[in-house]
Amino acid sequence: MEVRRRLPRERSYVHERQEAAPVPDTATAKTGYGVVNGLLALLGYLVQLLKSIVYGVPKKDVRQQEDVYEDKRNEETVLLGHMCRGVIAVHERRRKKSTALVLSSSRNGERPSALEHAAAAYAFLASETHPRLLGCLSSGPPIILEHAPLGTVHALLSTTSTYPSLAHPSIPANSSTLALPLSWLLQTSSALRFLHDQKVTHGAISPSSLYLRSDMSIAVADFTKSTINGHNNGIPTRAANEFAFPVDALRYDYFDGELSANSQALGLAIDAFDFATLAYKLLVRRQPDWELPTGNGTWALEELHEALNEAAPELGDEIVVGYVVRDAWCLVYEEGKTLQEDVVHALLRHGFQIRGDEVLGVREAVRGFAESYTPSWRFEK
Repeated sequence: MEVRRRLPRERSYVHERQEAAPVPDTATAKTGYGVVNGLLALLGYLVQLLKSIVYGVPKKDVRQQEDVYEDKRNEETVLLGHMCRGVIAVHERRRKKSTALVLSSSRNGERPSALEHAAAAYAFLASETHPRLLGCLSSGPPIILEHAPLGTVHALLSTTSTYPSLAHPSIPANSSTLALPLSWLLQTSSALRFLHDQKVTHGAISPSSLYLRSDMSIAVADFTKSTINGHNNGIPTRAANEFAFPVDALRYDYFDGELSANSQALGLAIDAFDFATLAYKLLVRRQPDWELPTGNGTWALEELHEALNEAAPELGDEIVVGYVVRDAWCLVYEEGKTLQEDVVHALLRHGFQIRGDEVLGVREAVRGFAESYTPSWRFEK
C-alpha cells in the first residue's frame, strides 16, 4: 500500500517575512541583566503590597447574601402600587436593618409572563452591574430590588408642578430649571449604553421605570418588556390613544421571537423611541401630540424611519437636547453608545459640565429639594 506523504503546511505572508529570532547564548549572556530584572520584580511586588495596605482590598457586593441571612422577624410589607397594567404588585419590605422593594404577582397563585420575563432579565444581568440600574437582591420571582427612597420620577411629575431652580457655578443660569431632568436623561442614556453593550434592550423606558435615590439621581428598573440577545417576548402592544413606538406598522417577522437581526434591531429602535418620548415628557412636561405614521403591518424598520423623519417635529435649543430627541424619534440611533455621546455633546454645547454620567453641580444644588421632598409612588397605566 502506498503511503501518501503529507504536504508541507502553507505558510502565511507573515510567516514568510518573519525571521527566526536569535537565541541568546546563555553561557556568554551577562548575569547583570538577571539581577536587575529580579530587583525590578521585587520592587513591583513591594509597591503592590504597599497599595493593598494603604487602600485595602476592594469589597465585594454582598448585599444578596446579607438579604438572605438577614433577621426576618417583625418583617412588614406595604403595598406601594401596581405596574404593568395591574398584573405586578410593588411592595415595600421593611426589616429591622433594611428596606427593599418586592415585585410580585398581584394575584395569588399566578405568575404573569411579564414578571417571569423581568426575572429572566435580572438573572441574565446578575454577573454585571451598573450604578444606573436599580440593584437586584433576588431575581426570584418574586423580584427583590434595592430600595429607592424617593419613589418614581412619574410620581414626581404628577405631584410637582415645576422643577427646582438649581443654582451652582457649574450650572448655566439660563438652564437652571432643566438641570435636574437633564441629569436624569444623561444617567438614563448611560444605563441604555450599558444594557446594549450586554445585548439587552429595555423596552419600557418611561418616567415609571426611573426610580429616585436619596440624592435625586435615578436608577432604571422594570424589565418586563426587555429583550435578551435579540429574543423578544412576543408582540409588544400599545393602547389605542397611547403615544408609543408604532409597532403595528411593522411586518410580522419583527415579532417572531427568534434570535434574529430583526428582533434585535426592533429592541434597539424601541429603546431609542422611548428615550425620546421620556425626554419630551421630562423637559416639556406633557405628552407628545404629533401624529404617528401607520404602515398597516407592512413596513420594515427602514420604511418606518423614513415615515417618522417626515412626521416628527423639529425641536429647538430651548430644551437643550432637542436634536437628540428628534433623532431618537426618527430611529437614527442604532445603539446606546451614540445616543449617550450625543446627549453629552448637547449638554457641553450649552455650557454644562459633565463627569462620567453626572451633570456637575446638580448633586450639591438639589440636596435641599431632595431632603424636603415627600416620596410618592405612582406608575403609568
